[in-house]
Amino acid sequence: MAVEDVVVRNGRRMFVPAGETPNSVAASAVFSQRSGYVEPFSQRTVQVLLTVPDGTKVRGVVILFRGRHVATQSGVTLNASLGSLVTFTLSGDAALAAEPVRVRAGTASENLQIADALANVGTEPVVVSP
Repeated sequence: MAVEDVVVRNGRRMFVPAGETPNSVAASAVFSQRSGYVEPFSQRTVQVLLTVPDGTKVRGVVILFRGRHVATQSGVTLNASLGSLVTFTLSGDAALAAEPVRVRAGTASENLQIADALANVGTEPVVVSP
């Protein structure tokens, strides 16, 4: 199990190892178990406790179950990992800015196209849903 901070640098989301950012949230992670084995067709639960430090600029973490290399009888090596992105809001500064709507008229061979881009101009994560 591992937790990494999620930060945005130059407009791109990046995963940063725990403790490498000031006031790291990932560095506070406490797992109910650090490793384990999951039998085929079964499930296992691992609890993760996170503490958000005062003054942190981190607004998300990724929690990872990192698989190990498994060699099969056919010689194929498998390394599977599973993760979950967790975002949190600490203030009311969530804001979206929309660019002007672009419309391209339909033709005999193409449908009408309408496009609009959104940018997160606030300090908090924004999760858009339909």
